[in-house]
Amino acid sequence: MGQIAVLLVLLIVIAAIIAGIVFGIVKLVKYMRRREADRREMLGLMREQNTRGNE
Repeated sequence: MGQIAVLLVLLIVIAAIIAGIVFGIVKLVKYMRRREADRREMLGLMREQNTRGNE
């Protein structure tokens, strides 16, 4: 009975670690996508200003 409890706790710990890794990867991907969108928006604004300045 003791071995089953130890294995169960170990399984829960491993599941928590995996969940933490997945959560971290999802947050990182969302952050990177947001940065890319911000960069594209900034480039668009810079192009817009540049074309206005050349008129």
